[in-house]
Amino acid sequence: MSTSRFSANVLGVGQESIAWCFGAKSLSATERFAQIPWHVEDGVPVLDEARVVYVCSVESVAAFGSQDIVIGRVRTCTVRDASAAPLLHYNGAMTTIQDSAHQDLAAPD
Repeated sequence: MSTSRFSANVLGVGQESIAWCFGAKSLSATERFAQIPWHVEDGVPVLDEARVVYVCSVESVAAFGSQDIVIGRVRTCTVRDASAAPLLHYNGAMTTIQDSAHQDLAAPD
């Protein structure tokens, strides 16, 4: 990995077009960033419309098949919209966490 920091931008329901833009294999990184408002924060790109932004330093990188798994230490967390339901990509589709999944779990005895 050529950088020691990265950002994790959390999108919310209603921001599917941003997620699909960054997931499009047909677009280069330059083309993706040209379509979405963003700025540099602490040396890393941050999406202007992200609901939550984590700026992290790289702790370790592990190869996993054709991918790398990057473990980061959160340096800053900016919550811009705590009321937005998070956008998730699951099984080829965009979804969110259902309200029924937000049940308080009892602490183990």
